[in-house]
Amino acid sequence: VFDGYILNNLPEGLGKMCYKDSSCYDGEWSRGKWSGRGKFYSKNDTIVGTWQEGKLNSEACYKTPDFVYTGEWLDNKPDGLGYLIASDSSYYYGDWSSGMRNGFGYMCFANSDSYSGEWSNNQYDGTGIYTFASNSDYYDGEWKDGLQHGLGTYISKEFEYTGNWEEGWINGEGRIVYANKDVYEGEFVENVLYGVGKYQFNNGNSYEGEFV
Repeated sequence: VFDGYILNNLPEGLGKMCYKDSSCYDGEWSRGKWSGRGKFYSKNDTIVGTWQEGKLNSEACYKTPDFVYTGEWLDNKPDGLGYLIASDSSYYYGDWSSGMRNGFGYMCFANSDSYSGEWSNNQYDGTGIYTFASNSDYYDGEWKDGLQHGLGTYISKEFEYTGNWEEGWINGEGRIVYANKDVYEGEFVENVLYGVGKYQFNNGNSYEGEFV
């Protein structure tokens, strides 16, 4: 059912269309397509924004039972700067491309952990800082496909590590300082001292050689 202006048998200008599934669009039209400012709403979803040739373009607000997104759109997908808050109270503010987190952004999770840094296809990718709310531990460094990968620093109450990471593991060369002031510099394999290195004890003793 359409109520509004018509030109050449097509909606043109302002009008409201209600569809068989009970969803409705109320706003501006051009040649029978949503074009300009308008509001779409259905049983669960509401979208208020700017449309072009039937697609969301420019800024819009999209509300569902699972999330609310406010920001820029391109071809019906979040693209540009946007803010999303989920039903579990987690939220993201930052760059989007083709509907995914791409670029730089800040994410706060439901457990209050947070990540601030670079993203690629909804994954941590590039450089960024992840902070654990439960114990204030944090990792500052390089990421790939959502895992620590490359050079990075992990700081906790038990130790401080700076060095190489691989797919979420401490792997390669690095330096770790423990809470008791012991220091190890050398090779690691999957978070364990493994290979050649030097261990300096806080009492002045030291060991240099192989670790297994």
